[in-house]
Amino acid sequence: MKKTVSILILLAITILSFGLTSCGVNESPEEAERALRNEGYEVSVSHIGDTTYISATRSDGNFVSATYYPTADEADGVWNVLEEGMEERLVEYAEKYNLRERDFRYGKDGRAIYFGTKDAVRAAR
Repeated sequence: MKKTVSILILLAITILSFGLTSCGVNESPEEAERALRNEGYEVSVSHIGDTTYISATRSDGNFVSATYYPTADEADGVWNVLEEGMEERLVEYAEKYNLRERDFRYGKDGRAIYFGTKDAVRAAR
């Protein structure tokens, strides 16, 4: 239980630090990393247990953060908790960092939950 709560807190921080479309990130974290690097993103990958975290930024301000869970069912469980109120949190985030013009994307795709700019999410495909 403590591990699950820790992962949820870490994911929430990741999402708020760094919207729902049919064009999400690649279902493979390795392929997403490769695609982002090919598009000129600086990519950071970390692992906690069987969960993989990818954060990528590019000098033009585009970014994406994705968390890959061991199974789609685990991602579903986390997504069900995070989805409620997500739109309001994104508005607060955009206002706080003066990013009102930025086109954000977030969602769940298979075993991945992601948040980032439209261009970065596409690049992670």
